[in-house]
Amino acid sequence: MVNCYNWFVVVQFAVAALGACPDRERRKLLRNKVRRSQTAATATKLHHYQSVARGRALICMTCRLASQGMGTRIGEGLGKRGSEEINMVTEGAKRAAASGRTISNQALQIETHSRVEFKDLTSAIESSIRDSGIEDGLCHVFTPHTTAAILINENDDRSLQKDFDDFLGRLAPRDGEYHHNDGNCDAHLKAAIIGCSKTLMVEKGKLVLGRWQGVFYCEFDGPRRREVRLKIVAD
Repeated sequence: MVNCYNWFVVVQFAVAALGACPDRERRKLLRNKVRRSQTAATATKLHHYQSVARGRALICMTCRLASQGMGTRIGEGLGKRGSEEINMVTEGAKRAAASGRTISNQALQIETHSRVEFKDLTSAIESSIRDSGIEDGLCHVFTPHTTAAILINENDDRSLQKDFDDFLGRLAPRDGEYHHNDGNCDAHLKAAIIGCSKTLMVEKGKLVLGRWQGVFYCEFDGPRRREVRLKIVAD
């Protein structure tokens, strides 16, 4: 950018001199000098923009290669500073790739024993995260059932689970009048209220939860054999 500024000053000076010069030949020489200065300034700017674009492209490419465990020394072409910047950007991707895995898909098999049940899955999910070898990222928790849900709430006082049951029972009573006549419409409605999936942060191999928080599997039409899908994705 300093070079661009210097060329700008030269051009302005030359233009001023051109207007004040009475000699036709000297005006012609000055005009040619102005044109050459403008061309050089444009080339300097173009080189700067091309360098920025090339650097961004290399950063994106290096991130992709690092996520596959292949990112090594792509940034050398940009010089020392460019290499340092790319190394800084891809450091997180390299750490994730060090374990050889950036995504882990797992499944938990669950058996419920009553029609309405709240099962604490926190420990089981964290065990799956440890097995994945992923230290930092996201954990997606999903249940592929229409009468069950995933809930994040307090796991210290079991009486709260009874309060959840009573509250949802008032919203969707089992003996209510419904168009869906399979006898479990209330379970569908309760599951829809809470939701079938949650996404949690993972840091240092553990779920990021509050002091009293836990992850619950909510059964509303048991007893049944159920499944919970986990997708653990590294940063």
